[in-house]
Amino acid sequence: MRKWLLIAAIAFVAAECLIRLVEAKQLRYPVSTLSDLVVLKKGYWTLRPDAAITQIERSGDVTYVINHEGYRGPLPDNAKVGKRIVFLGDSVTFGLGVDEKDTYARRLEALLHPAVASVEVANLALFAYGPYEYLSTWRRLGRLLAPDLVVVQLYMNDFGAKPWDQPAPIDVTAVLSNITSRLVNLSALVRRIHQAAHMAFFYWIRPLRRAYYPQSLNDSEPKQTLALLRAARNLDEVDSIPEIHTLLKEIKASGARVLLIYSPHETQLYKKDYDDIDGIVERAFAGEADRYIDPLGTLRSAPNLAVIFRDGLHYDLQGHALIAQTLAKPIEQLLTGSERK
Repeated sequence: MRKWLLIAAIAFVAAECLIRLVEAKQLRYPVSTLSDLVVLKKGYWTLRPDAAITQIERSGDVTYVINHEGYRGPLPDNAKVGKRIVFLGDSVTFGLGVDEKDTYARRLEALLHPAVASVEVANLALFAYGPYEYLSTWRRLGRLLAPDLVVVQLYMNDFGAKPWDQPAPIDVTAVLSNITSRLVNLSALVRRIHQAAHMAFFYWIRPLRRAYYPQSLNDSEPKQTLALLRAARNLDEVDSIPEIHTLLKEIKASGARVLLIYSPHETQLYKKDYDDIDGIVERAFAGEADRYIDPLGTLRSAPNLAVIFRDGLHYDLQGHALIAQTLAKPIEQLLTGSERK
């Protein structure tokens, strides 16, 4: 028994060393997690400036390069040339789970260049951000970039959201998930075994579930959101909705155009039970933006619904490509002044 335990221990150490050597040689940036990059500052939070990591995810190894302001990707040059777009949003626009070049914000640069000579994009979205953070980010940094256009992305968990520094209940599931993540990442070998198991589910089982059993997808979030919005006598009584109104007004007051996009939940691709959410959002905010985009219809008409989302709210590669294509023409019109009056 001792012999086999010794052999297993030696094999484990050898595999651990080998994987770490391969990662050090093959990966451009060191392995870490986004949660380790969070920096709390007075009145707001961002990621650690000028950091660059590889995060081991179920979709593969994803790189995150953070600029000197604590956001993903490059910022525009100080000397303004051409048109400038600022993106405000949450993990959807941040591009959680995909490389930066594959996010819809960065894809739009390439799609716009033929029609708009020079376009610079600043992605000021972060995971776990909400309307309070969108407004704070706009006041602190977004308006200083003097954008021609601001794209504001909303998602259903924005309604009823609290400021980031307001205490929120943390359930046992979240605590256990955080502990598990930290334990898994202690070992390169365990981390890779964990990734392989999740990748098998992500690339094989997940598409089958979405193709043949979409009714089994978790719809608790849209159900709760719809109940919250329907129960409100006045939408402005719902936490964070007044902040969205203020944000849109301040952007317009700065002279920038506003494109507002409402990103749906994955279950909405397969059933129309929660379409009222989209209708309520459009009635509440569409008149305050230069353009309002609800991509749900476009996403529903896509040939392969199973590859649009990574999970309930985050787009996969195909999803980001579809959103970029959906936004390209309206943004081009807003930037060139060719939109219909």
